[in-house]
Amino acid sequence: MGLTDPHDALFQAIFSDPRATAEALRGVLPASFVTHLDLSRLQRLSGETVSEDLGRRRADLVFEAPLVTGAEARVVLLTEHRSTPDARMPLRLLQYMMPRWVQDARDGPGLTPVLPIVVYHGERRWRAPRFSQLYAAPTGALDPVRRHLPDFEAVFIDLTALDDAEVPGRAEARLALLLMKHARDPDLWARLRAWETELREARRRAGQGTIRQLLRYILAVHDNDVDPDTHAFLMEAVGPEPVERTMGLLQIMEQKGLERGMARGLEQGLEQGLEQGLEQGLEQGLERGLEQGLERGLERGLEQGLERGLEQGRELGQLAERRTLLTRLLTQRFGPLEPAALERIQEADADRLVTWLDRLLSAPTVEAVLAP
Repeated sequence: MGLTDPHDALFQAIFSDPRATAEALRGVLPASFVTHLDLSRLQRLSGETVSEDLGRRRADLVFEAPLVTGAEARVVLLTEHRSTPDARMPLRLLQYMMPRWVQDARDGPGLTPVLPIVVYHGERRWRAPRFSQLYAAPTGALDPVRRHLPDFEAVFIDLTALDDAEVPGRAEARLALLLMKHARDPDLWARLRAWETELREARRRAGQGTIRQLLRYILAVHDNDVDPDTHAFLMEAVGPEPVERTMGLLQIMEQKGLERGMARGLEQGLEQGLEQGLEQGLEQGLERGLEQGLERGLERGLEQGLERGLEQGRELGQLAERRTLLTRLLTQRFGPLEPAALERIQEADADRLVTWLDRLLSAPTVEAVLAP
């Protein structure tokens, strides 16, 4: 699953923080096992491994925690997120485990325990299979030798099967899991009011950037507009800055009636037109109208040419505002843009600009946003 997927993007953004992951793990793993882990020293590792055939594989998130015994013993926690069932999930997990164990065998006397954890929130109930369920053999045929065959089962968290009160974690971690659990609910916006405690704590602990990530996830997976009561609640609970910035992005990308970014662009264009004066505006409109009217035929006359000219002027104004908005949002997210990127934005048509604005939510680089 690529990082352009909104579920995966949110999971990576929130649970890349060891603190958020540690709080969720305390509610997921057996308490008797957690007592042996020093989760205060949880450390994120690279999710990429290189196998003997030099094939590269990447896990979603991988962490390492020392045991509290004081020895050098550690446990690796391999976390995978799924929004759709994956019948071969045990094999995918093993493909990360094996290169780690091969390296351990070269470096020392023992293998690091690797605990696989799967978080699932699909449309239907699903249970991640045991590794032994992948063997191609008739039912019962392997029972006499089953204890001799490799087998394991991941720690499986089916968010769809949990009550909201059972969802683990605190603040932003718990909010992220709740949002993924209810991603397909038509009343997702309204549900935020039931999670006021988590919202306020996430705002205090993780800041406005994390709140924007959570709100942008809702915009990416949910078609309905935020209702006025929920909008007012969010403005009070988390503050206007993350709400206004996130809503403004939604309105431009989805071209909805409440597009504040576009409304501001139109308003600014009208203000500038009025500043230049009615006379200059009429002259420019007349010139453009005449030109377009002549191209379409003198029979259509001066009146239609003027109307078309004014319409074209408004379209050009909207196009310029979209280019300005895209440039500003890219700069806010990725820093100053290269001249080549600025040139591509200036040369893009309206449809291309809308496509790029759609990608801005989840694309990891400027190049990914501006890809053909």
